[in-house]
Amino acid sequence: MSIQTKDFIDVATRARELGCRVPVAIALLPGNFSTAANPSEFRYHPATPYIREAWQRVNLHDEGPAIRGLGTNDQ
Repeated sequence: MSIQTKDFIDVATRARELGCRVPVAIALLPGNFSTAANPSEFRYHPATPYIREAWQRVNLHDEGPAIRGLGTNDQ
């Protein structure tokens, strides 16, 4: 079995750059989190609302990069 690793951006730094809440626990990130110019460009996988719903049923809450003060981005 081979294991592949990939470098990823500093999520906290990127969230601050975009003016978003910094996730400190579990978070669904949009697919274009590292390249979006602003949060209005975020593009989530179509399954995101279903994953959030399943997480809520087991008392997990998505701390993904919502725009500060506007709540969670659903799509």
